Amino acid sequence: MKKIYSILAAMCLVLSMSAQTSFNFSTASDDYGEYLIINNSPGTIYTGDLFIPDSADYIDNSAAPISKRLPVKQIADRAFANCRITSVRIPHLINSIGRNAFINCVKLSRVYMYADYNITIGDDAFKFNTSFPTALYVVKESVQNFASESTIFPTAFPGGIFPIEEGAVSLTATAETQDNKMVDIVWFLKDGVKKYILIVKDEEDVSLLLDEKGERIDALEFDANGNLISKTSDSSSGMPARQLETSTTMGVGVASIGPLGSKKKYNYEISGMDETDKEIMHKKGSFSLDTDSENIKLSQEHNDALTPSSIEETGTSAERVRKVVKDGAVYIEKDGKLLNMQGQEVVR
Repeated sequence: MKKIYSILAAMCLVLSMSAQTSFNFSTASDDYGEYLIINNSPGTIYTGDLFIPDSADYIDNSAAPISKRLPVKQIADRAFANCRITSVRIPHLINSIGRNAFINCVKLSRVYMYADYNITIGDDAFKFNTSFPTALYVVKESVQNFASESTIFPTAFPGGIFPIEEGAVSLTATAETQDNKMVDIVWFLKDGVKKYILIVKDEEDVSLLLDEKGERIDALEFDANGNLISKTSDSSSGMPARQLETSTTMGVGVASIGPLGSKKKYNYEISGMDETDKEIMHKKGSFSLDTDSENIKLSQEHNDALTPSSIEETGTSAERVRKVVKDGAVYIEKDGKLLNMQGQEVVR
C-alpha cells in the first residue's frame, strides 16, 4: 500500500447528481463515528459517468430497521473491477481505495480526485490496460503530491495529471474502436458563466460538428452546468453525429470529438458568457493525432502561457530528464521537448 499525502484547497464546483447509482455498502467506524465502504457488487455493471456520493442512506438491520445517513469514506478491493465506466468522481471524504479497485476498467478515460487529506491507494487500484491514455484530475495545489508517487502516479495515468481549476481546459486522446480515434475536450465550469459556446474546426476552417443528418453545425451551446442546450444553426434538433458527451456530475463540460484523421490539425474555441452575454472566459488552441503507431500520440497547443511551478530532475543510467510541473499539469522535459507522462510530445 502507498500513502499519498495531499493538501487540497477548498473549491466550489458546480455538481449535480445523476441518476441514482446502486452500491453495495458495508459499515465501519473510526474516531468520528460510523461510515460506509463501497464493496464489489457481483452482477452489477457500472457504465458511463460514475458519481461516488459524499454520503448515502444506509438501513441498519441489526435490530429494528433504522435508516441513517452516513459518509462514504472507503472503496474496497475490486469494488469496480472490470467495469465499463468512462469517468469517475472520487469525493473529498474518501481516505482509502483498495487493491484492484478499478482494475481492467478499459473505457475509463478520466478520474476526478477530490480527496482533501491523506489517502491510501492499494496496489494496482488503477490498472486499466486501455488503448488510450487515461488522465487524472486533482486540485491544482496537489498535482505535485500525486505526481511524486511514481509507482502509482503517473504510471497509472499516462494521459497526464491535470488541475481541477475554474476555466482550465485539457485534451486527452481516446479510442472507441481501433479505427475510431477521438479527443476529449474537457473544461472546468467557471463561476459566473451562464452559457458556454464550443467551436471545433479543421485546418480548412470547416466545422467538425454535425447533426444526426450529417449537416454541419457552426457551434454547440452548453448551459452553466455543462448541459448541451442548442446549436447555433438552423439544422434539425438532435445530438451531433460525431460523439458528444457532457458530464455535469464532475463539474466539467466534456465534448468527445471524432472520428479524427491522423496528422491533421484541428482548432477549438470555448467561450464563456455571463447573464448579459458578456464574454468572461475564452480558451482556444489546436491539436492533432498521430494514429500510425501502436499508441495514440496527441500533440496540442493552448493559448494560455505556461509558468513553471516546480522542476524535478530524474536520472537513469542512460539519460537525465526533468519532470516539470507547469500550470498544475505534470510533464517530462527531454532534449528541449515537452512530453506528457506517456512520452508523447506536447506542443504548447
